[in-house]
Amino acid sequence: MVGSLYEDDALRPLRDAGFTIFYFGINVGGFFGPIITGWLQTTRGFHYGFGAAAIGMAIGLLIYAIGRRNLPRTGAPNPLPPDSIKIAIAAVLIVAFFIAAAVFFKELRLDNFATALLVVVIFAVTGYFVRLMNDDKVDAEHHRYILAYIPLFSAMCIFWALWFQIYTAFTVYFDEVMPAKRTFGDFVIPVSWKDSLQSLWVIVFSGVMAAVWTKLGARQPKTPLKFALSLFVLSLSYLVFIPFLMSGTVMPLFVLALAVLFNTLAELLLSPISLSFVTRIAPEHFKTQMVALNFLSLSLGFTLGGKYFSTCYQADNPASFYVLTTLIAIATGLVLLVMVPMLNKMLNGAE
Repeated sequence: MVGSLYEDDALRPLRDAGFTIFYFGINVGGFFGPIITGWLQTTRGFHYGFGAAAIGMAIGLLIYAIGRRNLPRTGAPNPLPPDSIKIAIAAVLIVAFFIAAAVFFKELRLDNFATALLVVVIFAVTGYFVRLMNDDKVDAEHHRYILAYIPLFSAMCIFWALWFQIYTAFTVYFDEVMPAKRTFGDFVIPVSWKDSLQSLWVIVFSGVMAAVWTKLGARQPKTPLKFALSLFVLSLSYLVFIPFLMSGTVMPLFVLALAVLFNTLAELLLSPISLSFVTRIAPEHFKTQMVALNFLSLSLGFTLGGKYFSTCYQADNPASFYVLTTLIAIATGLVLLVMVPMLNKMLNGAE
């Protein structure tokens, strides 16, 4: 829907800015959600926290239902035929049956769930790409775009695996190392409020980023370069921790806020940009599927991030984890930077 607002050629340079504003809206909820649910969970229990989350989602749907009349009336250009809808429903039911059977026979358990999810997502991603590359409705130009998207998708998966550590390594540090730094008299800042800080930075800087992309217009960096820059900025988020971990000094709150800021700026250079990008390169019949494929990078990245943390993080030597994470981000960014000229050439006509 957001992409349909920028189909006009004159508006195409504003597409990244539009998706950044859209991302701002998402993170308004991301800011208030952890504050409200975290406070309710701490003071009243988990049931109140989950109840508040459900009410928040209902309010979001209500706002959309009221405001949708102000959106352009653009129908689906390639609606699914009735037979395809039936096939999709049947596929969901079959998958649900196999999942239930795997749980019942104890083949799918908590200890192997991450591995099973990783395998399923890899198969889904591979299937999407194979279908896109072999469908008769995808012309040679869009074949070229999709080939260029593959290394960008891979870089996104690595990015999200590293970015995900804000919910693992960052949380462990904030919870276990910084209790004194987040205590003010009788009040202790809940650990969940760290996530609100991340959303606050998105709210503050998404407007700035949107203004920058709007000001630059056609002169703004191409998507591959933005992705490479996002990985370099992400590396700073973990680099900040290293001197404190090596010296055994507890970092001040403002330094943690700075680390979260770097994490957020990296996210703004990649996440809304990737959504904008796939709506530009998607074949006409596969726009929704391409957006879905793009979101699978989060699923794959987050699953990899969880396994990466459980495998590589050492409680007695956390500095090594942060050093490794920093190096992976820099190395991935450098590889992508080297590929930028080739990718820009392959994407000629889409950007």
